[in-house]
Amino acid sequence: MAAVHTIAAREGFQRLARNVMTSRTGALAFSRALGYTALPETVDWPYGGHWLAHDVNS
Repeated sequence: MAAVHTIAAREGFQRLARNVMTSRTGALAFSRALGYTALPETVDWPYGGHWLAHDVNS
């Protein structure tokens, strides 16, 4: 994931967002350990899950 964050920063992205299924507790813990937090905006997505965001330059 460090490479993803590096490339995103180089390409000018400010934030990365991802959706993680509620049942994927390991993926949620991994994402949070990387600094991903709950996405503040509402996402119109019919399949549920947790939307997480990470500021690229943090």
